Amino acid sequence: MGMPWVKIYVSILDDIKLARLTDAQKWRFVQMILLANECDAGGAIVTGVTLLSPSDITWRLRCDEKTLANDITKMIDLGLLHYEGEILVVSRFNERQGPTQEIQRKAWRERQKRHRERINSTIVTDVTPMSRSDVTPLSHKEEEEEEEEDLNPKKSLTENEYKERIKKAISKGTNTHEQLQNTFFELFHINVNWDRKDGKLFLQWLKERPPDQTVEKFAEWWKTQDWRGKSGQPPTIHQIQELWPQAFIPVQDSPASIASEVY
Repeated sequence: MGMPWVKIYVSILDDIKLARLTDAQKWRFVQMILLANECDAGGAIVTGVTLLSPSDITWRLRCDEKTLANDITKMIDLGLLHYEGEILVVSRFNERQGPTQEIQRKAWRERQKRHRERINSTIVTDVTPMSRSDVTPLSHKEEEEEEEEDLNPKKSLTENEYKERIKKAISKGTNTHEQLQNTFFELFHINVNWDRKDGKLFLQWLKERPPDQTVEKFAEWWKTQDWRGKSGQPPTIHQIQELWPQAFIPVQDSPASIASEVY
């Protein structure tokens, strides 16, 4: 369940869309915001993965179904509400209200995790970027040496050793264009035009993610945590980039008291 309150912007007094609603419909829109906050699903009017039927909504808002249908149609025409598949969604809800309670708790846990890591570990920086032309394939002997190092960690890596290990990983073809393209298609079964500018930029963005943040892990999060993924919908490029950080927030049992951004 979401926060027990929402906040309405003063600017709605001059909002041309709301000005086109009747006074009763303006209150209905506020009710829809409250209901979406109660559902705590990023603006979607759902309970878990189940959408709320018109009769469910009319009971919750204490109104008749015909009036509600007319009000919703009017708000959809003005862009205040919209449908994603069969699910009714309050437009721009996340942008105005901020992330869901669960996401906020995960964000708090992630900040705690990073704080502990800064205390307990030394971060190696200033690693020189490399291109494919800078590296050569590993010899059999080098591969054996690397494997032996992994199995027998007797000392901490120096900065030069750390850089060398990164070079070796790159020379093996980590995060190549082809691997990412194939993985993306296998996981989501959608075709992306990788030759277009937006496709190229998205592919480069994927390659720049940290090694532990993989497309496979995001796909698992999408299919088990996001209501659209649970219903079998594939994500868009924009949704992947927007929701990517949420997929890599560790789940821990710690309390949190974080106020959400407001409408």
